[in-house]
Amino acid sequence: MSGRRFDAGGARIDRARTLSFTFEGRSHQGFVGDTLASALLANGVSVVGRSFKYHRPRGVIAAGAEEPNALMQLETGAHATANVPATRIALYDGLEARAVNCLPSAAFDVGEVNNVLARFFPAGFYYKTFFWPKWEFYEPIIRRAAGLGRAADQPDPDFYDNQFAHCDVLVVGGGRRDWLRRKRRPRPAHALSWPSKTPCSAEAYVGVRAKLTVSLAATGLHGLRPSYARCPLRAF
Repeated sequence: MSGRRFDAGGARIDRARTLSFTFEGRSHQGFVGDTLASALLANGVSVVGRSFKYHRPRGVIAAGAEEPNALMQLETGAHATANVPATRIALYDGLEARAVNCLPSAAFDVGEVNNVLARFFPAGFYYKTFFWPKWEFYEPIIRRAAGLGRAADQPDPDFYDNQFAHCDVLVVGGGRRDWLRRKRRPRPAHALSWPSKTPCSAEAYVGVRAKLTVSLAATGLHGLRPSYARCPLRAF
């Protein structure tokens, strides 16, 4: 596919200001006001991803957050961001993007062999096939083959005005009193407990700066400082 732009039109595009970016290691140019998707299409890049299972070539089919195919891996290192729709990425100078779920690139993906062998991979075949010698042997391979983007593997160096911390499960009541009670009367092995090395890990406190701080070390959320804690809060 060859790229083409209209000579005029496009109120959000400033054709006087050029931006350079890379996709799959190849350099391209776009304009201020472009999204990554529009810039790729204008540069003749039609294959921007691969299907989840059979790795069939996929292109841009939407213009907003509903775009299912053009999922991008942005940047590397601490600033890596995974699975962002290209239609939601405002183009900027120096942007580095790669398609997810393909190796080595979206244009040539070795995973497309799954499409050639599709007749041997019907829906649900893996529920009956990969149980010998054990599922754990195949699981890492399947996850790597069918996985999408990769999260950042380094701490985020940036600072933010607001931080929204979320966890799937928060255990309240696993604080000092509960810890002392367990020491006196151990719970059964199957009982729910707070998986932390510190006895006050589930206590909630109101800090001296009127901040509500909850220690969520066991959930992998860092940056919440128990040193702010002063007054125990017993009810939510």
